[in-house]
Amino acid sequence: MLFELQQECLEIYKRKVNQASRSRAQLQQTVANSEAELAKICAALGEQSSYARQSSKSLNEELKAIKPKLEEMKKRKRERMDQFAAVVDQIQCISKELCVHFQGNKQMSVIDENDLSVRRLEEMKNYLIALQKEKKSCSKFQVLQKEYGKTFTSELLSIEKKQMSDRLKLVLDHLTSINSLCVVLGIDYKQTIVDIDPTMDDFSVSKNISKDMIIKLSATINRLKDLKKQRLLRLQDIATTLVELWNLMDTPLVEQQQFHDFTRHIAASENEINEPNILSLDSLQHAEVEVSTLQEMKSTKMKE
Repeated sequence: MLFELQQECLEIYKRKVNQASRSRAQLQQTVANSEAELAKICAALGEQSSYARQSSKSLNEELKAIKPKLEEMKKRKRERMDQFAAVVDQIQCISKELCVHFQGNKQMSVIDENDLSVRRLEEMKNYLIALQKEKKSCSKFQVLQKEYGKTFTSELLSIEKKQMSDRLKLVLDHLTSINSLCVVLGIDYKQTIVDIDPTMDDFSVSKNISKDMIIKLSATINRLKDLKKQRLLRLQDIATTLVELWNLMDTPLVEQQQFHDFTRHIAASENEINEPNILSLDSLQHAEVEVSTLQEMKSTKMKE
């Protein structure tokens, strides 16, 4: 009987010891988890943790010491998250208005919970300020557009250009180049712009300053420059042939005068060609008709 009581007491003691061990292990894990969470929050906020474990304290004392610090940092994290959310909401709203789709700036459209530092927040605020500047520039441009009408003019693009954002300046510079090339080539400027993006009708391009739009405008400029180069070579070939035929046929100067614009560009460079429609298809074809006429006259005289 006494042995059984001893065994029972021993079992109770073992259970108590095991329970105490489990409780201590759980307490150690809770303290460790709290320390890890505190360190993670401090790292995300870009701050050093002010908490340091003291070996002289018991686990319960350690837990009581770390809990208020952890709650304080959680509160600061929520407040910082709210600040980020407010900035990101504005960035997304303005970006949608300006057709800016975060190309190259995708990190500005989301909140990274692993980086909630003041430095990161300032970066996003600066990006927001840049977008607000672009929005203000676009709004100002649209007011000027209404005042001067919807027709594209170089005068309109030059108005207060210094006050426009860099991205809008680049878009308008590209539009100026496209317009100049279209004038020389005798191509419809408005249709050229609509071909780039159908939504750009009625000069709504002032609202679209995305990187994708800038790339499309650059590609159009390069295409028109290549076309200008091809047509200039065609003009100079025609002009050379005209001069040779005039000399051969003793063509009067009065008859040569109507093609003076062609022949005076016989050795011109691309940059020197700026007259409206000088490289239009109609102008080139008109001169080619004259070449054909002179060649027929030459053939007739040779037969005689």
